[in-house]
Amino acid sequence: MFPIPPPDRLFPRRTLWSPPGRKGPRTLSEGLLVLAWLPMIVAAPIGAYVGVNQWSSVLAVIAAIAAFCLAVGLMDGSLVVAGGIEAVAYGFVAFVETGGLDSASPAISWIVAVAVATLFLVATWDAYRKTRLEGRR
Repeated sequence: MFPIPPPDRLFPRRTLWSPPGRKGPRTLSEGLLVLAWLPMIVAAPIGAYVGVNQWSSVLAVIAAIAAFCLAVGLMDGSLVVAGGIEAVAYGFVAFVETGGLDSASPAISWIVAVAVATLFLVATWDAYRKTRLEGRR
């Protein structure tokens, strides 16, 4: 008989959700990315359900389940992809909530959107850099 190694040895993972050897995020930037991804896990199925419900309610349920699985999968997958999606999504939300193109001065909306997106991109870069540095030890 051949001994079966534990799954963490077969598939080593460096993810944002469950870093190896620890229960939660290691740094403030990883904590920010995890905390910001949780509303997206809730919003993705709702948006998919509402968007597809006009065609078929069965397809809407399937789209909501697929969106939830995709959101959870991206969270457990690449740190850079998840951070990039967060930067775009929250930058867009900041732009819309500050008035967007309908406000008297849309330049303020652009400045806020770029500032929010930059915050998430810096957090992504910092978390990725620290993950790469810990992997080299």
